[in-house]
Amino acid sequence: MFLFMPRQKTNPIQWRVILYLINNGNSTITEVSHEIGLSIPTTTKLINSLCEIGYVQEYGKLDSSEGRHPILYGVNPDSAYFVGGDMINNSLTIGITDFRGSLVDMRSDTPYQNDN
Repeated sequence: MFLFMPRQKTNPIQWRVILYLINNGNSTITEVSHEIGLSIPTTTKLINSLCEIGYVQEYGKLDSSEGRHPILYGVNPDSAYFVGGDMINNSLTIGITDFRGSLVDMRSDTPYQNDN
């Protein structure tokens, strides 16, 4: 499987935020902060920078009974794609999923010749 992403520089801590959002879905800054062990101001800066790059986007406000309604953040499904392939006998199947794991396109039973 291959991961194709725009050529934007990301650091390992930003990747921890991205991976958390991929694995857990939309979350608030507080949830991300507690889960990956960073302060809320640091997490806020990371999420804001990931929003500027385009990997993360806002998904509205979470309903709460007290105080301010926290904003939900999640990965931008169009910011990266995963490509996977499967070769069986003389046919090839290729699938492409977006950053959230939703199937974008799939081509099955494409004939190919193995010259090896």
